[in-house]
Amino acid sequence: MPAPVSRVVNRSFCFQNDGAEPVICCLEPWADELRVGPGESCRFVLTGPEAGEPHLACAPGRITVYAWEGAEGQLERLPTPESESVTESDASYKAKAVEVSHSLAHGL
Repeated sequence: MPAPVSRVVNRSFCFQNDGAEPVICCLEPWADELRVGPGESCRFVLTGPEAGEPHLACAPGRITVYAWEGAEGQLERLPTPESESVTESDASYKAKAVEVSHSLAHGL
């Protein structure tokens, strides 16, 4: 009998700080942190067994993504396009998730 095929799930969450204040982005359980300034972006990348789901927690000035058991993770700064800048209308705190993508490894 062939061994069961285990599927791997890749999940990527991009965050862009559209506010006027920096936001700390944290990836747990590794406590990896990045300070994401106004107009800057980062990406949370998680790879692990199909059985898990990440958890997202938001608080003023902080975004934390918790990986599921058995997952591996990476937090990376994204290049900032020179054409985009923070405007005066962004004076209050706001941040948005600009992309959430899910894909399964092996083309599934």
